[in-house]
Amino acid sequence: METIRWIISTAPEIFLLSAVALVTILGRIKIREFAIGTTAYRVTIAAGLTVGSIEEKIGSRTVLERIVRKGSDVKPQLQTVLEAGDDIVLAGRSATILAADPIIVASTFAG
Repeated sequence: METIRWIISTAPEIFLLSAVALVTILGRIKIREFAIGTTAYRVTIAAGLTVGSIEEKIGSRTVLERIVRKGSDVKPQLQTVLEAGDDIVLAGRSATILAADPIIVASTFAG
């Protein structure tokens, strides 16, 4: 557990890439015909929107789990405003998250 904390604090990019690797595994698991997983994005279009408004626009119980801004973690609270260049991780139904691309970015950078 200490190793994971060290990776998160010293190299958030590695943690973000690990989350993307995890989605590959989770994306293959289906529960009641729904695939679940996470996808990482670099924010462009969604800059200036709050976490709450993004989650509401995407819907289907999608959750913004992580924000990395200029190499530092930012706590994703409903009123947190996203900035251009933020790296974020969304979790939820794979089909719903993939449909969220136009809301957040011009294109997905990992997933």
